[in-house]
Amino acid sequence: MYIGSRKLSDMQKVLLGYQMAVMDGECERLFTANGISWRYFNFFTAKKYHCYPSMGYAGILLEHTGNDEEKALEIFFDFVKEFTELKIIDVWELDLSEENRHYNLTEGSVPEISCDGEKPIPLYSDGEGIYKMGLNDGTVCLAVKDKHTKYLHFDFEAIFEKDIDEYIKRCFGEVKWKDFSGEISGIKLIW
Repeated sequence: MYIGSRKLSDMQKVLLGYQMAVMDGECERLFTANGISWRYFNFFTAKKYHCYPSMGYAGILLEHTGNDEEKALEIFFDFVKEFTELKIIDVWELDLSEENRHYNLTEGSVPEISCDGEKPIPLYSDGEGIYKMGLNDGTVCLAVKDKHTKYLHFDFEAIFEKDIDEYIKRCFGEVKWKDFSGEISGIKLIW
């Protein structure tokens, strides 16, 4: 592929353009063969450098190479190779009771989320199903099936929580996870 130069910033521009071209409404179609969204690459890169993903993969790589665009591009391709080898190896479903849902809606310490300036709502309150997914690199992430759209949203920020089970406990109180053996790929994915 020709990107114009050996600069990570040019590769990022090409990939951003491609991402915009393959957007399908709210649902991206840019996944690895193993079902991992390209959007996770920022978090994957941040995890490698033990930092937060707010700068994006390009900013992180450039910072860690002293803004050496060519070296950052080389590392990028190494990371992409590793990234494409990621697989979801375990899936657990949160066994939510009515008591858990009540806790989520009424407990004052539950984290909240607000979109487009709307009134904040408890995190995961629109979840029809909540899943914990283990990847083959040791990462555990959360996925929430929205009860309205049936989309599966991945909460990558949760990977920075020291204990995902404690994080979920803050949202729902005492909970139980059960092995999930259903077909996750039949759910429309949004990463």
